[in-house]
Amino acid sequence: KIKNAKSVRTIADGIAVRDANPINFNIILECVDDFIQVDDEEIANAVLFLLEKHKIIVEGAGAASVATLLHQKINTQNHKKIGVVLSGGNIDAQMLNIIIEKGLFKSYRKMQIHV
Repeated sequence: KIKNAKSVRTIADGIAVRDANPINFNIILECVDDFIQVDDEEIANAVLFLLEKHKIIVEGAGAASVATLLHQKINTQNHKKIGVVLSGGNIDAQMLNIIIEKGLFKSYRKMQIHV
């Protein structure tokens, strides 16, 4: 049954669908085996990982699939090859700055000293 979702604030706004399209919903019911949920912090980690390690700028929704792998949300041991779709570079510069700053603090590469 299709239910409208509440509005959600997330860095993955491209996949935060409030109203499900009935056609898409039926395709998902037929073709999708499972859903994997990642939170904003995991997605932010994936955005930063892609930027730092691969020099790719991806918006939150585009980095969600990478977040599932980085945070071991799926068992990858039984698979020889895994494909990941990276889509959308429409990330706000201010949001990207916040993600970078938090990532630097979290990894102790940046500190703030109050005197």
